[in-house]
This record gives sequence, structure tokens and C-alpha cells, in this order.
Amino acid sequence: MYFQLKYNKDNVYFIEATPRLDGCHLWRLIKYQSGIDLLALTINTLTKCAVDNQVLTQPINTIENQPLFLEFFLQKPGTVFHKIMKSEENTIYKEWYYTDGEIIRPINGHAEKTGYKILPHPV
Repeated sequence: MYFQLKYNKDNVYFIEATPRLDGCHLWRLIKYQSGIDLLALTINTLTKCAVDNQVLTQPINTIENQPLFLEFFLQKPGTVFHKIMKSEENTIYKEWYYTDGEIIRPINGHAEKTGYKILPHPV
């Protein structure tokens, strides 16, 4: 079951609950933070494969006890994609949805996701 919550200092908002893995790479964030690979566990379970103990390994996050977060890169639709080069020194994982020179497809018409990164949360 996948649950999506949003929180700030004072409130927690329940956004979604569905019987699937998330669609925005939270499974990868969980893998880096906890070491549990939900994607591999799900595939192994659905295909009736034995669950490999390597799926339940130590967290990949090398910064002990520091929470991680996922940040999306956004760009206006109809524009030419260019990799946004923000400070990358703390980035643990990064993935792009486009290659340089592609035109950003309009999905919501405002700001489209062009990639994301996982990095330590500034505490």
C-alpha cells in the first residue's frame, strides 16, 4: 500500500492511499534511507521468487542518521531542456527525464518535471 502525506511544522495532510508503489521515486528514497528495496521486494513477491537478503541490506545513505529528501527539477513546457546545475556536492542520486536539447512536453502547462535528485535534508 502506498500512502502520500505532506507535512509542515504544525500539520500533516493525507493526500493519497493506493495499492501500488509510488509514481514519484519514493521507493528509491526509501532504499537509500533504510536499505529496503520495495521495488525488488514487490517484483520478487509477485513472481514468487525467494526474497534475497541482499534486498534488505544496510542503508545506502552514507551520512548516518541524517534524513534524506527528494527534490524535483522543473522547467517550463515548450522550452529547450537544459540540465540545471545546482550545487551537486551532497547529491546522493540524480536522474534526468530528458536529454539536452529536447523540448519539454506540456503535461500540466505550468512547470514540468525534468528530473530529480536525492540528497541529505538540511537539518
